[in-house]
Amino acid sequence: MSEPVLYEVKQQVAWITLNRPETRNALSVELTRAFDAAVRQALADPQVRVLGITHIGPIYCAGVDLKVSEGSPEAGATERLPTTFHLHYESLFKQLWNSPKPTVARLLGGAFGAGVGMVAVCDIVVAADTAQFAISELRFGRIPSRVPVLMMHKGMFGLARSYMLTGERFDAETALAMHLVQHVVPAPEIDHAVQRQIASLLQCAPEATAELKRGLLTIPDLTLAEAMERGSEIIARMFLSPSDEMKEGKAAFRAKRKPRWAIG
Repeated sequence: MSEPVLYEVKQQVAWITLNRPETRNALSVELTRAFDAAVRQALADPQVRVLGITHIGPIYCAGVDLKVSEGSPEAGATERLPTTFHLHYESLFKQLWNSPKPTVARLLGGAFGAGVGMVAVCDIVVAADTAQFAISELRFGRIPSRVPVLMMHKGMFGLARSYMLTGERFDAETALAMHLVQHVVPAPEIDHAVQRQIASLLQCAPEATAELKRGLLTIPDLTLAEAMERGSEIIARMFLSPSDEMKEGKAAFRAKRKPRWAIG
């Protein structure tokens, strides 16, 4: 059997490919464990600056594999299966959500149930205009857990609420309107669109990018006064104690050249 997740680093991008098309890339114990490990590997690699997440087959991710709750022998001991799955599932979500490195998802196909969460957790999502989505847990007697939290945090809760309650499918343009995805393109153009986003990310200073990402996670928990104070502290630090990246950026601007971190 082929590997459930493929991993390859090219030009400072770690490509993580879900490779279970026969199960529509459903989140089984095996796939979730491998996905979790691949993300850990990418985050630990100092040569990796961007995580690219994509899939093989017509579906990006069909959600949680129903075998997880049925007690599949996949984990070796059926009574431990749900616990084993959730350990990797929770770790995977937390790693992607807290990732200091930008994450870009490439959706040639659709996402359903928890698969929508695997979309919402990414920074930039490029979807083919034929992609379909559904927050369908209620239709299977389940309750969506991570998806509502992610959507509320990212300001997409209003439009998504009706789709959570009905389980109805929605198309890529609706996903764009609710900010679940950021770019919708014709399927033949998706690779070019993804590469364009990655190329832009690789023009930006990696340490500053990581600091901004940390800030984006904490800002929603701050009052306006606290957020403004945090901004003042950052400005003061930039002027009083500029980082090496700031110095390089200034030098590059003066010399009319690209900074050392810029690729392409």
